[in-house]
Amino acid sequence: MADMSYAMYYNKALAEKALDNVERWKAHCADLENTIRGQKDQIDAWNMHYLGLEAERDYLLTVLDDRCGGANKNPARELTNEELRIPNGARKGQRLQKRDVVYLKKVRELAQTRFKQWSDWWDLIRGSRIFD
Repeated sequence: MADMSYAMYYNKALAEKALDNVERWKAHCADLENTIRGQKDQIDAWNMHYLGLEAERDYLLTVLDDRCGGANKNPARELTNEELRIPNGARKGQRLQKRDVVYLKKVRELAQTRFKQWSDWWDLIRGSRIFD
């Protein structure tokens, strides 16, 4: 009888320990879900910011187009002698414009100085939606 009593308490202790582990994992998973939700909110905020900047850029290019007498006379839209082509997006395959070169030079500079984890910055550009 004593052996059964010991086994019962032993099994009860194991079950309580397992329950504690499950409860800790539930709490940990809930914390992770909150962290992920917060990160998603930050990503959404940056996406909205990026789209806002894109709208501002398009507006400014349109103003320049109007002031220069058309898009074909806008110096920011002049084609470069670069052999590189737009890697993706609506302008995929088109030659770079001067504004693209300004952008790409800045990205390259930042990759070499501040964001060294992006030393393969051209792969980052090719795999992103930057030129959409």
